[in-house]
Amino acid sequence: MDGPSSDVYLNPATIGAAERPSYQKSGFSLDTGIDLLVDRHLDISFFGTDAAAHTRRSVGCVARPGAVASTLHDLLRESVSRMRALEFASALALLYIKPAPRGSVIFPSSLWEFRLPPTEWINMSSHGVMSKLKRSLWQGNGPDYERVDLEDGFEKEHTNKRSSRHAKPVIITLAFLLTIFLFLTSGRKSTKPAVSLKETLPPAYLRMVYPARQADANFCKIILSGAILNYPEPMLIGFEGKNKHENTDSTLDLAERISQKTSILGIDKHLRNISATRDEDLVVIADGLNTWFQLRPQTLLDRYFESNRNADARIRKELGIMADTLKIHQTIIFGAQRDCSPWNAEDPACSAVPESSLPKDIYGPLTDVEAGEKQDRFTKHRPRYISPGFAIGPLGAMRKLYAEAAKRAMGDEHLQEGGKVLGQIFAEQEMARESHKAKPGSAFQGLSAWLSSFWESPSAVADRQAQQLKETDLSREFGIGLDYASGLAFEAAHADGDMEWVKFGDSASVHAANAKHGISDSRISNIGPDVGASLPPFWTYSHETLPSRSTPWTNVSLLTNVWTGVTPAIIQHDINNYKTDSLRESWWSNIWYQKYGRKMFDVHVQSPIGPVAISGYDAASRRQWWSAEDWKGGARNETRFWWRYEDVCGGTEQEVFRDKKGPWYLPSNH
Repeated sequence: MDGPSSDVYLNPATIGAAERPSYQKSGFSLDTGIDLLVDRHLDISFFGTDAAAHTRRSVGCVARPGAVASTLHDLLRESVSRMRALEFASALALLYIKPAPRGSVIFPSSLWEFRLPPTEWINMSSHGVMSKLKRSLWQGNGPDYERVDLEDGFEKEHTNKRSSRHAKPVIITLAFLLTIFLFLTSGRKSTKPAVSLKETLPPAYLRMVYPARQADANFCKIILSGAILNYPEPMLIGFEGKNKHENTDSTLDLAERISQKTSILGIDKHLRNISATRDEDLVVIADGLNTWFQLRPQTLLDRYFESNRNADARIRKELGIMADTLKIHQTIIFGAQRDCSPWNAEDPACSAVPESSLPKDIYGPLTDVEAGEKQDRFTKHRPRYISPGFAIGPLGAMRKLYAEAAKRAMGDEHLQEGGKVLGQIFAEQEMARESHKAKPGSAFQGLSAWLSSFWESPSAVADRQAQQLKETDLSREFGIGLDYASGLAFEAAHADGDMEWVKFGDSASVHAANAKHGISDSRISNIGPDVGASLPPFWTYSHETLPSRSTPWTNVSLLTNVWTGVTPAIIQHDINNYKTDSLRESWWSNIWYQKYGRKMFDVHVQSPIGPVAISGYDAASRRQWWSAEDWKGGARNETRFWWRYEDVCGGTEQEVFRDKKGPWYLPSNH
């Protein structure tokens, strides 16, 4: 699988959300040395935010001289290694940069940067390094950029960043130190091609949308968990604040009144208000009262693209060439649940949906058999019904889907519940796909079209496909699929008995989980490779009173399905289960970040703005995924009002943080 790469980053200290979608400038620069220092555990903190206004924008970074000296000591000790020589040169050059107030050192933050893993330096010839450094130092003044809110046409701030006051000492220092570098590398010509430094990845937004009417401890847990894992700050749909009578407008028209009660209409309105130029952005919709994040956005997006690739292969197998002719692809993924509520089992919205893609014997011979009266009767059912609590897809496709859902909900009050209207749309889509599959002669027509494509001109093929599209009703096709394996989001309703807290680096923990369920052939012997390859759980830009930054995912407890071996990125609690002592309360103490939640929230708010993931269907389609919101430590509503975490979550700290330290406040050094 073509996965994301960690070798290309933008300088997070300078790049605001608005300029990100239009960047073009690139090149190796001195900031690469800074990034290498950060990778060497340099203790840094960030400045440039306006705490009073709660803008929470990180625009620069500082480092204590002691941290620089300590890191230089380590680098000097290792500089005899050819691979480390350039690290040492870049690090020492930083000492010539003008000190900031109070003895700090300001790192230059005006250049775009490309980050190469240290192991890649060995693949570059000394001539290549020299030329790249020379070019980057003389490009030296950084990009011109324009800050603009792309969605609402708010203020435009034209900024030219020009600064060359430190160029001479840096160049003199590097010239001297590169002599040492060339000496160390002489006589050892690389046999591998030089690393390309010109790769640029198109940027796009990852948009988080949470329907939530009021703030309580459950709402604050989704805000906190998303922030800790570096998900973008969300847009709230129908949010009324801490008090249900607060922030209401009696002049709202009927549709707007309903949109505060029905998330379908609120989501539709929000998506319609975003420019069509952003249709390739990704939208994540998550229930604002029943969701926790467990894994990073990198893992979520990797699984999204992989699931769509697998689904498209299945669709092509079922529909043949008609799948491509009719452009039937999976682009939207919803969560999957085990019962068909709020519909009844005999309703078409339930009977028309396809079977789960999980093995038919996943739970043994009793798979899909209803349990006895004293048990949850759906506990051994494979998930196959749509769950409206989680969805992810391109903005354009989501806009089309929710426009249809809103139209139906407005026309029939019985469909205003999200699960009903979305279940109906999904069932109709599947019936339409089945008709394409069962159409008489479709197999022969598909084979004939495939053979004809070998001698037809491209224009003739296009004309024929256009005619087929014209003759086919695709109004019911929305590209919807379900997350049957629960790799993106686990739906806890009727399924919480499948889950155990597993520490994959502890064989006793794995054995206990299997033994509890009587599983001899373990499906959870190893952590998912996509989880293990993501940024470590406690990684931060600076040293904090947290477990080591290098602590692997195998050393933290992860909620895992012992029957499938899947560790979900998101946990969706049973919307109907708010009982005291329910799993949503006991599980909160088990999730890996809860004990460190307060400090990790501080770290998130203070961290620089940067891409939250790099992912795509393949190498050619990879994107840098950024937050559409560049404020931190809260959420925004449809009127673009910024709700600060401490304003809406004050009073929930006993349940959320469980550390007896009182309410959370914006760090004083932010």
